[in-house]
Amino acid sequence: VNNKNKAVSRPVADQAGMLATLINALFLKSILLAKGIPAEILSGLAVPQAAETYSFRAMQKLFSEKKVIIFAGGTGNPYFTTDTGATLRALEANCDALFKATQVDGVYDSDPKKNPNAKRFDEISYDEVITKELKVMDMTAISMARENKLPIIVFKQEDENSLANVLDKKGNYTIIK
Repeated sequence: VNNKNKAVSRPVADQAGMLATLINALFLKSILLAKGIPAEILSGLAVPQAAETYSFRAMQKLFSEKKVIIFAGGTGNPYFTTDTGATLRALEANCDALFKATQVDGVYDSDPKKNPNAKRFDEISYDEVITKELKVMDMTAISMARENKLPIIVFKQEDENSLANVLDKKGNYTIIK
């Protein structure tokens, strides 16, 4: 949604973004279930017809049931990006890393869509991302990951095998640590 004229308030625009993550989560859950992989969605927004509302207790229960948990809806609060929500949930879940699927195959020194000579980093520190003001994630998310030593792996979501390829250390991606 183009909101250049500010016809939509920031909280409403943020809620729309959170709902978009829930839509993606519904598709991902369907794909996983079709492959025989048990999965559930925990949403930062209360949408009981589509997903269980996030709570730490609900997350622990799903982990004990050996289900893949798909976090959606960010924190459920405006002014917090979905990147910050993802980082928060990864920390709460004691994850080994945060995988960020995006439109480019890693972190670059400038926008690769605007600069054909942009350089992709195989690995970069949190401090470099912050100092160079690279636009891979918001600074709150990067800072939270840095404070808790949570690696972030940034990769391009091209097809259903993209994440599997990164897990197998194939293809292009960037590790922020």
